[in-house]
Amino acid sequence: MPKLNKPDEKEVCICRYSFAFLLLLATLVTTGQEQLLVKEFKTAKGIIRCTLPGGLVRGDRIWTTVTTQASGTSVQKTEQNAAYLSGCKIHIGDQANPVSESGALFTVPDQTGLTSLTLEVTSPDGKLLGKSLIPVSDVPTFTLPAAPGSIHPVVPQVAEKGFPGKITGSFDGDASTTYLMMGDQEAEIIAESPRECWFRTPEVMTGIQNYSLKEGDQLYLGEIRVINLALTASRTNLRRGEKTAITIEITGLDKAIQPVHLEIENLKPDVLSLEGGNKQTLEIGPSSLAASGIWEKTLSGQSVSTGEFTVQVNIVQPPPAFILPLSSDGVVPPESPLILAWNSCNLPPQQSYELNLYTGVIPPELLPGSVPVKHISGINGLNYTFPDKKTLPEETPLSWQVITYTPGGIIRGVPGVVHLARGADQPKDTLPAAKDPAKDPCKDPWYVALEEEQCQEIINEVVKPGLDGVRDQFSAFQKVWKDHFRELSLTMSTFDMRLGCSNTGWAREKR
Repeated sequence: MPKLNKPDEKEVCICRYSFAFLLLLATLVTTGQEQLLVKEFKTAKGIIRCTLPGGLVRGDRIWTTVTTQASGTSVQKTEQNAAYLSGCKIHIGDQANPVSESGALFTVPDQTGLTSLTLEVTSPDGKLLGKSLIPVSDVPTFTLPAAPGSIHPVVPQVAEKGFPGKITGSFDGDASTTYLMMGDQEAEIIAESPRECWFRTPEVMTGIQNYSLKEGDQLYLGEIRVINLALTASRTNLRRGEKTAITIEITGLDKAIQPVHLEIENLKPDVLSLEGGNKQTLEIGPSSLAASGIWEKTLSGQSVSTGEFTVQVNIVQPPPAFILPLSSDGVVPPESPLILAWNSCNLPPQQSYELNLYTGVIPPELLPGSVPVKHISGINGLNYTFPDKKTLPEETPLSWQVITYTPGGIIRGVPGVVHLARGADQPKDTLPAAKDPAKDPCKDPWYVALEEEQCQEIINEVVKPGLDGVRDQFSAFQKVWKDHFRELSLTMSTFDMRLGCSNTGWAREKR
């Protein structure tokens, strides 16, 4: 068996173009947040890459993706090396997984004082091919805020075709329970932790695409913009003093886009002098776009010495932001104004908000596609008071959601539900705050009225129409079935109240 060269392990970033004397890099990054870790192990048979979520915490359950790239001087040799790489194993701590499965679920040990994990790659016969340390911390760099309901994951505003993107939210760390569609194509989940999910943007058409994200039994819908970023250079082989033009072109934008920020950095200032400085940030807004939606920028560079130089272009994503209702459910008395309030996380004080009001209780996944009965825009602050409740729909309850637009995308707040009490016209299926549930409902006029209504509807719907005299005997009917309807009354009231449906079941408000 030939002796294997000692493998070379390193962390890598995503390379767009590589020339003899010019290297252009373009990566999708998020400032101040956990990064995607790519561990690359080079062996004599080829390369094994492990992709993991960053910012690991003790006790985390994580998903890592494993890919291989076999080497060989012929098709037969390449196939042999590919089979060898597939028989290798990935070890994290005392857990192992075959490379052939391409994806693996690991659990970070919950050990006090744990600061790192060892990632190892072994050959099919168990020999060590390479290892690397993965940092582990006691607490996450970012913690999801406590919310009364399911927090809509923060999906980036912009995703680059063919490249990774990150969704911040609540996940179980198992990519097999996560499903993401962008347009009509499925996006591959390449890494996951309890706080983030990394995906690879599919080769869909550029522009606005609908997405559907399913995590366990939760479904989230929305829109994402897919772009294509191309980097070119007029000259790639430079001598000292010679110039080149580096062009950045982005397609998939339009006039409706929120500002997008590009961070451009010259990583080899001792080799290349870049126009505008070695590190600069450019903003792409509606005013800087052509009618075609194509944005283009050319920077000139001059070589100050012979050698390889690197220019890196990053699409900067801001930290994830959230909107939480301060009171997700409540009953507003007739004499009180309707004030909806919320809190925000990672949003500036001057942020402008929009408020959507819907009839009924709408599941969070359906809100993006629903048509609100009220839409208020330009709200500066963290609350809104409706000037006149009479202009609101008669139906109760009402669902409400706050949204805002940021450079990182549309932030959708956790939906809230509010019940409007309308005095004498208060719906019978909403339990009054002043009523004592322990009180005998048959002696309470409010419950008696409810029972009569339920009885009447049961008679209308169940009793055969040809049976004469039933309605005239209603009092006797109610007396005989008193206990039954008492239980039915309480059950239906509680059931309807918990569902928040004023027109569900037999207890309906008569207007």
